[in-house]
Amino acid sequence: MAREEGLTSFVIKSGWKVAGLAPWNPSKGFESSQLKKPALEQPSIPPQHERNAKSNVMGLFTTPTHKVWESIGKLQTSIAIKDAEIKGLKSKLEELQGQDKRRKIGADPNAKFCGINNIKQALEEQKAIEAARAEKKPEEEPRKAAALMEQAKIDDHVIVFQI
Repeated sequence: MAREEGLTSFVIKSGWKVAGLAPWNPSKGFESSQLKKPALEQPSIPPQHERNAKSNVMGLFTTPTHKVWESIGKLQTSIAIKDAEIKGLKSKLEELQGQDKRRKIGADPNAKFCGINNIKQALEEQKAIEAARAEKKPEEEPRKAAALMEQAKIDDHVIVFQI
């Protein structure tokens, strides 16, 4: 019974009126004093010299010189594109030519690394080198050098500069 009395249209509408929702107005929330309203922006008029500069620039787009500069720009872009294509083709050509020059020669697995005659010759050369070293006797060389220094005159060791 209390439910039926509480959910009548009169009670519901009176609650809406107290809350400020009745009568229903969708723009009422936007007109609330609690919301900040954006300031209206007035369009600014550009200074006279800016307007003249713009009109001068716009006038350039219709002149014959503008057409000439536009065609020059188009030609320069096409030249740049062609240069890039040429560079790409040159690099491909160099890669293809480099492959022909640098062919790897495979080692023959049946070939010998070194023959017996080569080994014997290398051993004989090594013996000759060792014999030459033994004849020099490296331990006696410092003594020979010291004896030569003692025999030499002091004048042989003095360097005289003339000015």
